[in-house]
Amino acid sequence: PGTIPMFFKLPTEIRDRIYTFALVRGRWNIQNVTSFDTVNLPGGIGDLGGFYFPLSRGLEVLLVNRQMRQEALPLAYRTTSFHLDDLDDLLKLLIAVGDSGRQNIESAYFPWESRSDLERKWDETPDADDHSLQLPNLHVAECVKLLEQCRRLRFIRLYIEHNLMDAVDPEVFKTDPGI
Repeated sequence: PGTIPMFFKLPTEIRDRIYTFALVRGRWNIQNVTSFDTVNLPGGIGDLGGFYFPLSRGLEVLLVNRQMRQEALPLAYRTTSFHLDDLDDLLKLLIAVGDSGRQNIESAYFPWESRSDLERKWDETPDADDHSLQLPNLHVAECVKLLEQCRRLRFIRLYIEHNLMDAVDPEVFKTDPGI
């Protein structure tokens, strides 16, 4: 039988402090949307528990062994600030990180717009010129539902384009299901 390494004999609180020092507080954004969509998202969906961490590069503490990964993973989510391009990326990320990720994400920044929503609007009415001046409605309910599962979420910043703020009636903002 193998012996238990001294590190794992330390109290949990001390191990967590060590993990916190090992995990650099970082900013994460999707560098390559195609790669994220074809590699990270399917990998995350395959692990509903969230053991899959799509951001492992540079976080060697997550690569040491299974137990260390399991203990440090929640802290990795807590120390990472997620900066996303739109609601589509937010939805993909919140699905890919699973329950463990959603329960531990503390900060997210994203614009209140959706690439797929704009594409759908252009497909439906190609002659209209105000698609970017409308609030998104595709995936909004799903994003809100997943954000509600982010119990530790402390910082959230929604970016709303100035043109959109000027074009949309304040009453529409008040009744928007996502805002």
